[in-house]
Order: sequence, then structure tokens, then C-alpha cells
Amino acid sequence: MFAVFNDTQVGMMTYPWLSSGALFAGSGMSSGSYFPETKNVRYPTPGTVNPEVQLWVVDITNFGSIEKVELRPPQSLNGQDYYLTSAGWVSDSNRQVSVVYMGRSQNYSVITTCSKLQNWSCSEVNEWLDIFPHPIFSSDGNSFLLLASIQESGHDHFTHIKHITISQQRISVISHGRYEVWYTSHVPK
Repeated sequence: MFAVFNDTQVGMMTYPWLSSGALFAGSGMSSGSYFPETKNVRYPTPGTVNPEVQLWVVDITNFGSIEKVELRPPQSLNGQDYYLTSAGWVSDSNRQVSVVYMGRSQNYSVITTCSKLQNWSCSEVNEWLDIFPHPIFSSDGNSFLLLASIQESGHDHFTHIKHITISQQRISVISHGRYEVWYTSHVPK
């Protein structure tokens, strides 16, 4: 699996660059100038074009006929700018991928799973509003843990663990209380 980012249409941002090595050498500037060097980086600002992103899965089991398939973003993001925030294999079988997308406004995220058994078509598994680490899948790929904001007593929200069973579309909240969970390590079968 790999991602391709095309930022050729993204505007350029220029910033001053003063290297620490040059500072300690006495000049700190390039070619004897009294001004720092400048560096350029493509950087999308609000209201401008975002980089285009493509996510690809490649089957390299047969080097004579390598298969490459593009994984498409979920339909709920059609017509919107979005970010690809993370992607990972669901299990060791390399037959299912999980992808997390976020709308450009950063107030909406979607988890999708894409299966080789369904010609790499993707389906939405869960949606949420906060930015959290990539979900952790069980070894069989049937469920996953994710960190999500949960309302606890009144209007206070705390980050807790949710367990999602994909086939049953069942969500269970694993942890409760007026504290924050920051990390999960694995999902038992």
C-alpha cells in the first residue's frame, strides 16, 4: 500500500532560513549577504487548492502480473476537500485495509474498510468529529478499538475506548469516567 500526493497546483510559501551552522561560523548568511536564505514549500492556505491524494494497493505475489488498485475515498466526502490521515492493514492476511479520512474543515472523520474479496471496494465503518490515532484492528479483522470523545455527566467530554464490531455494526464503550484514555495497544479476538 502506498499514497501518492500531487501538490503541483498548491501555492508556494516562502520563509526565511538561517542555519545554525552558519550562525556559529560567524556569517549566518549565504554568499556574504546580510539577509537569511529563503526556502520554498508548497503549502495550502484556507480557500486555496489542497494537494491531490491517491491511495493504492499493490499485489506483488505475482511479479509477472503486478496488480495495482486505487482505493477511493468514501461517498460522504464527494465534492469536498479532504485529508487522508492514516491507512493500515487490518490483519496479517493483507486482504483488508482500513483508511481514515478527514474533511478539510477538520470537523468530520470517516473510517473505511476496503476488502480484496470485494475487489477493493470500500465501505464506511464509523464517523466521528475528533482527530484520534488510527483504529487498532483485531487479528481476524472483524472488530477494532478506537479512541473517541464520550459525554460523561453533564456537558463534559472525555476520550475513551470504543469497541466496534464491523459485521454487526455494534459499538460498545469500553472505558467510562472523568478521565482521558490516550493509548490502546491491541484488540483480543
